[in-house]
Amino acid sequence: MSTVSDTVHPSTLDQIQANIVDWFEGISKGAELPIRFSHPSKSSNRLCLFSTPTTDFKVEIDQRTISLQVKRHRLSVVLDQFDVRTEFQDQRICFNIEPHARPEHRVLDLVLREVAETEHPAFVSRLLRVVKNLEKDLSKGRINEAIAAPTDYLVFLNALSASPLASESAGDDPLAAAKFRGLERKRQLVEAAGGVLSSERVAELLGITRQAVDKRRAQNQLVALTQGKRGYSYPCFQFEDGKALRGLEEVLQELKAFDPWMQLAFFVNPNDRLSGITPSAALRAGNQSDVLRAARSYGEHGAA
Repeated sequence: MSTVSDTVHPSTLDQIQANIVDWFEGISKGAELPIRFSHPSKSSNRLCLFSTPTTDFKVEIDQRTISLQVKRHRLSVVLDQFDVRTEFQDQRICFNIEPHARPEHRVLDLVLREVAETEHPAFVSRLLRVVKNLEKDLSKGRINEAIAAPTDYLVFLNALSASPLASESAGDDPLAAAKFRGLERKRQLVEAAGGVLSSERVAELLGITRQAVDKRRAQNQLVALTQGKRGYSYPCFQFEDGKALRGLEEVLQELKAFDPWMQLAFFVNPNDRLSGITPSAALRAGNQSDVLRAARSYGEHGAA
């Protein structure tokens, strides 16, 4: 049974409290809320949140989100307009939440703080210079198109491919054009797959642990794209109704000689052996045997 997830984006402190209380009352069947709220008298524009985790209740708070979970019910309270600090009050941990002075810049402020602590300042500085130039080079419409991408990586890639910088770089590096084509091809594959999910999100979707997701990846039961030190991302096409796509594991065994990008290309590209439909669509239609035959011939000369 998969996790039932809800996400809210409150704009006031009262909304934060109301969202949490309403969600808990809707799923708890009268149980006592394991969170206490207070507005410190010295600061009326601040909300203090005390949590008492139990075996059935978990709470995680970072700079951007309050995540609450009761059994298979999960609520994400997005704090893009607020600052969050941790302090002790009466020997208990209190999470202080207050409105950010310039909420439209809050996420940027957080990123800049992280950038200031980088171990590779020269690398990050040059990338930031590229980002600033992209903002100047692209129209508002192009920027909005880039922002619509499902991951930060794809936002950057969409912006870069739409910029004159891409063609200008080809003159400085003979291989630049080929590199851009390769990146653009990967972007198209991810887009055709419906985007990607993190390991944590896949675990939540399938109702299993993060370790179980890693095990499936290691056994070639899921298509997983490496994100370097950030782990792996999982193309969305391979999940349906809270489960892995039926027949996916068997087809992946036929494709185990190929790297994940080649596997992804097989599933999301139209296939001549399947009358021009994609293998992922054929699996959804129940044509597992036909997809298996197409997978066995994948990579042969002329095979699509």
